[in-house]
Amino acid sequence: MDDTLNQGNSKLLDVGEVAEVLHHSPRTIREMLNDGRIQGSRFGPRGKWLISETEVQRAYKEIQNTGRITQQQQTDPLIPDAERKLSKESEVVADYNKDLARQHDISIFKKSEEIMNEQKVIGHMKKLHTPDWSILAKWWPETDHYLYYFSLPGNQYVDHNLARQCEKWLDALHKLESLAARHFYIEGERYVFMPVGYQHYIDSTDEDKQAFRELESLASKALKIYVRYRKAIITILYV
Repeated sequence: MDDTLNQGNSKLLDVGEVAEVLHHSPRTIREMLNDGRIQGSRFGPRGKWLISETEVQRAYKEIQNTGRITQQQQTDPLIPDAERKLSKESEVVADYNKDLARQHDISIFKKSEEIMNEQKVIGHMKKLHTPDWSILAKWWPETDHYLYYFSLPGNQYVDHNLARQCEKWLDALHKLESLAARHFYIEGERYVFMPVGYQHYIDSTDEDKQAFRELESLASKALKIYVRYRKAIITILYV
């Protein structure tokens, strides 16, 4: 018998190796596998056939004795072992992919923090509750840069929960920017944003007061959304 089979060291063979041992074409071996004359295991409808060394030895002896292979019942104990082995290997690959995804998400988060970190976000949101519109002069360009960063291809989180929380946070920033664009403008070269006609809050028009209240409301909601986003970062990424 061919040296391909080692009696003392059981292993699994593919169709090509079995065809070589039994002196049949790979197509014939597949036909034998499909009709049960040779027992094997196939992982998926188009997966690769694997045949235990014990089964090939049986088939080889049957050919030597009778000149043909009869249909057998599948009793090979190595096939479940192979399935368990492949299952463990799949788990290892899945864990590896999860680790890669986590490293990607950590990188995305850290780069976004370089643009606008937690301290800046909380500071800006709180100052938007006061009639000190000059804060918008710093907040606007940083927010633009922050939103632009997340809009670039590949700068999105892989984790679904984290991506959802980030999307809500970015949407809140978009709404704040939209409000500022509608109700505030740059005064001269000082780049100070203020409501149209604003001097003192008590002297402001009803439109100015409404803009301030709306800005205050959106800032409060945005801050709450940001806190949930940060909690997701800590829970999922451990940073």
